[in-house]
Amino acid sequence: RAQQKGNETKVFVNSTAEKFVADVTFDVIVWNEILYYFPDCMVIMQKYERYLEEDGICQKPPVNRLVA
Repeated sequence: RAQQKGNETKVFVNSTAEKFVADVTFDVIVWNEILYYFPDCMVIMQKYERYLEEDGICQKPPVNRLVA
């Protein structure tokens, strides 16, 4: 449903973290209920830094949710 609401200013992407490759940068990357599934979430987040605009936002859960 999100894809249907996209337009020239909004893009919705659904992929696995390991396979995702983009040819554009994003204003916002939302890590919703996923980072604690990775053995080293910092490695995944660092991989995605290159996809953020210079002043982009990486929205993630509080740190205590990442450490179990």
